[in-house]
Amino acid sequence: MIFHRELYCDAIGYRSRTHELEPRDPGLLARIVFTMRILGSLALDIALVVIFAVIGRASHAESLDLVGIATTAWPFVLSAALGSVVASWRNWPWWTQGVFVWVVALVGGMLLRLAGGGSTAVGFVIVGAITLAVFLIGWRALARKRLGQPTPAHSTTTTDLSDSEGHSTKDPSPR
Repeated sequence: MIFHRELYCDAIGYRSRTHELEPRDPGLLARIVFTMRILGSLALDIALVVIFAVIGRASHAESLDLVGIATTAWPFVLSAALGSVVASWRNWPWWTQGVFVWVVALVGGMLLRLAGGGSTAVGFVIVGAITLAVFLIGWRALARKRLGQPTPAHSTTTTDLSDSEGHSTKDPSPR
């Protein structure tokens, strides 16, 4: 099957008769990217929370059937999903998003677990806090590092250049 460039461009709302892509709706591509970013973050956050539940069940020699995993994971999945959508929608920096999702997933998950009749032993809260922090903040840090996006400690308007002797100079051009 051949996927023609013009068909693809037309499908996302661009016309390409002059070989220059001009948006029919200038905000369409931005909305598509925004929606995909939200859905991508949501899917990854939920997947990592489910992995957290699977690891927890496996470490206590509990069954890894779908019902057992869902019973363990649902309070944290629901909380993480809420936090993920809000954080992505707000378009905060990656580290703020990660911390927000982590706090909402941890606190909301523990409260929902208590409301559902589960227990929240101190050890479980500590292990959950550490594991969820590594998962929910960690993937965002790794993604930003891999994509080459700035961290909070770096400026977004200058590029650090080093000469052959290791002296640092600042390039004032925008990225």
